[in-house]
Amino acid sequence: MKDIRIGDFLLNPSNAKQAILTFKGEVYNGLGANTFSQKDFDFAQQNIVVLSGLYGILKSLDLIQPYRLEMGTQLKIRNWKNLYDFWGNKITKAVNELLNNDVLVNLASNEYFKAIDKDLIKGKIITPVFKENKDGTYKFIHVFGKKARGLMARFIVKNKITDPDQIKLFDFEGYYYNDRLSNEYEWMFTRG
Repeated sequence: MKDIRIGDFLLNPSNAKQAILTFKGEVYNGLGANTFSQKDFDFAQQNIVVLSGLYGILKSLDLIQPYRLEMGTQLKIRNWKNLYDFWGNKITKAVNELLNNDVLVNLASNEYFKAIDKDLIKGKIITPVFKENKDGTYKFIHVFGKKARGLMARFIVKNKITDPDQIKLFDFEGYYYNDRLSNEYEWMFTRG
């Protein structure tokens, strides 16, 4: 396999793919973008963004090179101590431009959402949280929670949801909105 240098990486459109079709893992398995219709892709392009350690913020259909770089990677870049420091408020500003004083439904992991300064977001942030009932206690189980975030994004796209209250109807794979455990900003979806 040829060693890819950053110059090749940036200049090689032959293996570029749309962001929501490039990433792998449980979130993207739950999203299932490879089954989207053209209307689904159009809706996703207007309403879903992807946070990236390499690119910052991506619209769903932005072309990118496949890569593996986690936002939390301890990587010194010139005078910046890590990727959070490198991106600074650029990601927050980009989200605000797209948000337009509306509601942000946060389906990002904590690792990625730390790249956004919540205090500077010009709108309400709602974070769905997915928990499993284990012996009468609700717990976040990473592998299930990751897939559930992707399933929620799929639910939003497939149902063309623009009113955040409609996500309370999410009921994939046994999850349901748990009003008792939810608050204004953290909406709990539980199963089991």
